[in-house]
Amino acid sequence: MASRIVILSGTGMGHLIPLVQFSDRLVRLGHSLAVPLVTMGPPSAAKKAILDSLPDSITAVSLPPVSLDDLPGDVATYLTVNRYLPSLRPVLQELTSDDGDGSKTGRLCGLVVDLFGTDAFDVAEEFGVPCYMFFPSSSMCLSLFLHMPELHVSVPCEYKDMVNPVSLPGCIPVRGSDLLGPLQDRTKDAYKWVLHHATRREGIDPLTELAAGLEMSGQRFLLVVNVPNSNEPFDLPPKGFVERTSGRGLIVLGHASTGGFMSHCGWNSTLESVANGVPLIAWPLYAEQKMNAVMLVGDAKIAIRPMVGEDGVVRREEVSRIVRALMEGEEGMGVRGRVKELQEGAKKALSQGGSSCKALSEVALKLEKNNNIAA
Repeated sequence: MASRIVILSGTGMGHLIPLVQFSDRLVRLGHSLAVPLVTMGPPSAAKKAILDSLPDSITAVSLPPVSLDDLPGDVATYLTVNRYLPSLRPVLQELTSDDGDGSKTGRLCGLVVDLFGTDAFDVAEEFGVPCYMFFPSSSMCLSLFLHMPELHVSVPCEYKDMVNPVSLPGCIPVRGSDLLGPLQDRTKDAYKWVLHHATRREGIDPLTELAAGLEMSGQRFLLVVNVPNSNEPFDLPPKGFVERTSGRGLIVLGHASTGGFMSHCGWNSTLESVANGVPLIAWPLYAEQKMNAVMLVGDAKIAIRPMVGEDGVVRREEVSRIVRALMEGEEGMGVRGRVKELQEGAKKALSQGGSSCKALSEVALKLEKNNNIAA
């Protein structure tokens, strides 16, 4: 009889995809584990496509929708899971109840949540279910979160105003201004796990500068952006950009770049780049991405980073320069060689008997041995 571990996913695709990959690897290790994967609200078409592709040992469970209309945009991420707790309780109740003949379909041995799901710990405790957090970000970001309480006491000023960089155990020094955006204002309750919403910058349009810089570089490229206008999906600034670059540039919704990747430094994108041996141009936007960029450039040395103007905008001339540096310059050759080394290391870690495979197998064995719920 398979033991079961419930996976609770956050609302975004960036949360769902890593948890699906984690769940899939967990059940493929050969241990007797079944995974109910719980999502909040009815899935979008993109999410449904992912959930429909799950193996039989992973069961998708969608909680009924709840209203978040009364929540301001900057706190919705904090409170979404909390709003869904009343719907989560009956799911755990069903999974821990008898089948009617005194037996259970499988012992519930744990609940796994991502970094925005800690409110679910209280519900799991009600059923005696051990809890685990899945942290799909960099070790630097994890180190920050683990040491935030002591930093809050020891740092007397705003992080952005610190003269010296922040020293985190096991990490290279990082400027206070490169820490998570919500940590930059201590008047807000923002030193927990949260992504702040980026606002459109008035005046110079960063997308226009990016597109113009790519055009100026003369390099072939794939530009992946959100569709700005559903009626005119290719109506991108600057005017005539698509026509002028049609012979060497493609605009797509998703791609596997081979020569270089200009990335916002989200952790999913970073891991994908390493797995494919693709060097990066680090262009962080929000959340922990600035910290990731610091690590990728200064520690891992698989990325180069453009200079940002005093107004916070990377100008087209700098875009052109940094693209050429990655694709043609010595600096680009260096990061390209380094990322190939990391790619080989990643392959070994993920292979049978590799460190990642062994660590995940140890987790699976620990879950199987949990006896918090009597059979």
